Amino acid sequence: MALPRARRWKRRLVRAYRGGEGRASRHRRGALDRSAADPVRPHRGAGLLGRAYRPGLGGSIRYGGHLDGPALAAEIARASVFLFTPRWDEPFGLAAIEAMACGLPVAGFDRGAAAEIVGEAGCLVPCGDETALAAAIGAALAIPRPVPRARVLRLFTHDLWLDRCEALYARSSNPRET
Repeated sequence: MALPRARRWKRRLVRAYRGGEGRASRHRRGALDRSAADPVRPHRGAGLLGRAYRPGLGGSIRYGGHLDGPALAAEIARASVFLFTPRWDEPFGLAAIEAMACGLPVAGFDRGAAAEIVGEAGCLVPCGDETALAAAIGAALAIPRPVPRARVLRLFTHDLWLDRCEALYARSSNPRET
Protein backbone atom coordinates (compact mmCIF):
# COMPACT_ATOMS: atom_id res chain seq x y z
CA MET A 1 0.00 0.00 0.00
CA ALA A 2 1.42 3.39 -0.97
CA LEU A 3 1.89 5.93 1.76
CA PRO A 4 0.01 9.21 1.51
CA ARG A 5 2.19 11.86 -0.11
CA ALA A 6 2.86 13.83 3.11
CA ARG A 7 3.98 10.69 4.95
CA ARG A 8 6.34 9.75 2.11
CA TRP A 9 7.91 13.23 2.21
CA LYS A 10 8.20 13.10 5.98
CA ARG A 11 10.03 9.75 5.81
CA ARG A 12 12.43 11.18 3.23
CA LEU A 13 13.02 14.34 5.26
CA VAL A 14 13.59 12.49 8.51
CA ARG A 15 15.93 10.00 6.84
CA ALA A 16 17.82 12.89 5.20
CA TYR A 17 18.09 14.84 8.43
CA ARG A 18 19.33 11.84 10.35
CA GLY A 19 21.86 11.00 7.65
CA GLY A 20 20.18 8.03 6.01
CA GLU A 21 20.90 6.53 2.61
CA GLY A 22 20.97 9.16 -0.13
CA ARG A 23 21.05 11.78 2.58
CA ALA A 24 20.83 15.51 2.15
CA SER A 25 22.33 16.33 5.52
CA ARG A 26 23.34 19.71 6.81
CA HIS A 27 26.92 18.89 5.76
CA ARG A 28 25.85 18.95 2.15
CA ARG A 29 24.61 22.52 2.07
CA GLY A 30 25.78 23.82 -1.27
CA ALA A 31 26.24 20.38 -2.83
CA LEU A 32 24.61 20.02 -6.19
CA ASP A 33 22.80 17.09 -7.76
CA ARG A 34 24.73 16.81 -10.98
CA SER A 35 25.17 14.08 -13.50
CA ALA A 36 28.58 12.50 -14.05
CA ALA A 37 28.69 14.10 -17.51
CA ASP A 38 28.62 17.64 -16.07
CA PRO A 39 32.04 19.29 -15.94
CA VAL A 40 33.46 20.09 -12.52
CA ARG A 41 35.43 23.27 -12.30
CA PRO A 42 37.51 23.30 -9.13
CA HIS A 43 38.42 26.58 -7.51
CA ARG A 44 41.23 27.51 -5.17
CA GLY A 45 39.36 26.34 -2.06
CA ALA A 46 38.06 23.12 -3.59
CA GLY A 47 40.27 20.88 -1.44
CA LEU A 48 39.07 22.36 1.85
CA LEU A 49 35.43 22.55 0.75
CA GLY A 50 35.55 19.09 -0.74
CA ARG A 51 36.72 17.70 2.61
CA ALA A 52 34.04 19.66 4.45
CA TYR A 53 31.22 18.34 2.24
CA ARG A 54 32.54 14.79 1.80
CA PRO A 55 30.62 13.31 4.79
CA GLY A 56 27.28 14.04 3.10
CA LEU A 57 28.19 13.13 -0.46
CA GLY A 58 27.54 9.93 -2.34
CA GLY A 59 25.39 8.34 -5.02
CA SER A 60 24.16 10.99 -7.43
CA ILE A 61 25.14 13.82 -5.06
CA ARG A 62 28.60 15.30 -5.22
CA TYR A 63 30.27 18.63 -4.56
CA GLY A 64 30.47 20.35 -7.92
CA GLY A 65 32.94 23.08 -7.08
CA HIS A 66 32.51 26.82 -7.43
CA LEU A 67 29.95 28.04 -9.96
CA ASP A 68 29.65 31.59 -11.25
CA GLY A 69 26.33 33.42 -10.87
CA PRO A 70 24.64 32.38 -14.13
CA ALA A 71 25.72 28.73 -13.79
CA LEU A 72 24.55 28.62 -10.17
CA ALA A 73 21.20 30.18 -11.10
CA ALA A 74 20.77 27.57 -13.85
CA GLU A 75 21.47 24.74 -11.38
CA ILE A 76 19.06 26.16 -8.80
CA ALA A 77 16.36 26.59 -11.44
CA ARG A 78 16.53 22.84 -12.16
CA ALA A 79 15.04 22.13 -8.73
CA SER A 80 11.31 21.78 -8.09
CA VAL A 81 11.07 23.52 -4.73
CA PHE A 82 13.39 25.35 -2.32
CA LEU A 83 13.48 24.04 1.27
CA PHE A 84 14.06 26.97 3.61
CA THR A 85 14.77 25.62 7.09
CA PRO A 86 16.75 28.22 9.06
CA ARG A 87 18.09 27.20 12.47
CA TRP A 88 17.82 30.75 13.84
CA ASP A 89 15.45 33.70 13.47
CA GLU A 90 16.43 34.63 9.93
CA PRO A 91 16.68 38.44 9.76
CA PHE A 92 16.23 38.67 5.98
CA GLY A 93 16.22 35.42 4.02
CA LEU A 94 18.47 36.18 1.05
CA ALA A 95 18.77 32.49 0.16
CA ALA A 96 14.98 32.27 -0.23
CA ILE A 97 14.94 35.42 -2.38
CA GLU A 98 17.69 34.04 -4.61
CA ALA A 99 15.77 30.78 -5.09
CA MET A 100 12.53 32.66 -5.78
CA ALA A 101 14.37 34.80 -8.35
CA CYS A 102 15.11 31.52 -10.17
CA GLY A 103 11.39 30.69 -10.12
CA LEU A 104 11.40 28.22 -7.23
CA PRO A 105 8.47 28.11 -4.83
CA VAL A 106 9.50 27.83 -1.18
CA ALA A 107 8.56 25.28 1.47
CA GLY A 108 10.00 26.01 4.86
CA PHE A 109 9.83 26.95 8.48
CA ASP A 110 8.14 30.19 9.54
CA ARG A 111 11.01 31.69 11.47
CA GLY A 112 12.24 35.28 11.65
CA ALA A 113 11.39 37.28 8.53
CA ALA A 114 10.53 34.22 6.43
CA ALA A 115 6.80 34.99 6.16
CA GLU A 116 7.48 38.56 5.07
CA ILE A 117 9.98 37.43 2.46
CA VAL A 118 8.19 34.37 1.04
CA GLY A 119 4.56 35.54 1.07
CA GLU A 120 2.43 33.94 -1.66
CA ALA A 121 5.53 32.38 -3.25
CA GLY A 122 5.62 29.48 -0.82
CA CYS A 123 4.21 27.59 2.09
CA LEU A 124 5.64 28.06 5.59
CA VAL A 125 4.94 25.92 8.63
CA PRO A 126 5.79 26.08 12.34
CA CYS A 127 9.48 25.60 13.01
CA GLY A 128 10.45 21.99 13.65
CA ASP A 129 7.19 20.44 12.46
CA GLU A 130 8.49 17.81 10.01
CA THR A 131 5.03 16.47 9.15
CA ALA A 132 3.80 19.94 8.27
CA LEU A 133 6.98 20.60 6.26
CA ALA A 134 6.36 17.44 4.23
CA ALA A 135 2.84 18.68 3.45
CA ALA A 136 4.22 22.16 2.65
CA ILE A 137 6.43 20.66 -0.05
CA GLY A 138 3.35 19.40 -1.88
CA ALA A 139 1.61 22.74 -1.44
CA ALA A 140 4.65 24.64 -2.72
CA LEU A 141 4.90 22.37 -5.75
CA ALA A 142 1.39 23.53 -6.72
CA ILE A 143 2.52 27.18 -6.90
CA PRO A 144 3.16 28.23 -10.52
CA ARG A 145 6.85 29.04 -11.11
CA PRO A 146 6.18 32.62 -12.31
CA VAL A 147 4.72 33.55 -8.88
CA PRO A 148 8.01 33.47 -6.91
CA ARG A 149 9.91 35.36 -9.60
CA ALA A 150 7.16 38.00 -9.84
CA ARG A 151 7.35 38.52 -6.07
CA VAL A 152 11.10 39.12 -6.26
CA LEU A 153 10.70 41.57 -9.14
CA ARG A 154 7.94 43.40 -7.27
CA LEU A 155 9.70 43.66 -3.90
CA PHE A 156 13.40 42.80 -3.91
CA THR A 157 15.28 44.20 -6.91
CA HIS A 158 18.48 46.22 -6.64
CA ASP A 159 16.70 49.30 -8.02
CA LEU A 160 13.97 49.10 -5.37
CA TRP A 161 16.59 48.71 -2.66
CA LEU A 162 18.55 51.72 -3.93
CA ASP A 163 15.38 53.86 -4.18
CA ARG A 164 14.48 52.97 -0.59
CA CYS A 165 17.99 53.75 0.64
CA GLU A 166 17.97 57.14 -1.12
CA ALA A 167 14.57 57.96 0.37
CA LEU A 168 15.80 56.99 3.84
CA TYR A 169 18.93 59.12 3.45
CA ALA A 170 16.85 62.07 2.23
CA ARG A 171 14.51 61.81 5.23
CA SER A 172 17.40 61.51 7.69
CA SER A 173 19.30 64.48 6.23
CA ASN A 174 16.34 66.91 6.49
CA PRO A 175 16.22 68.67 9.86
CA ARG A 176 13.05 68.02 11.78
CA GLU A 177 10.71 70.93 12.23
CA THR A 178 9.87 71.78 15.80
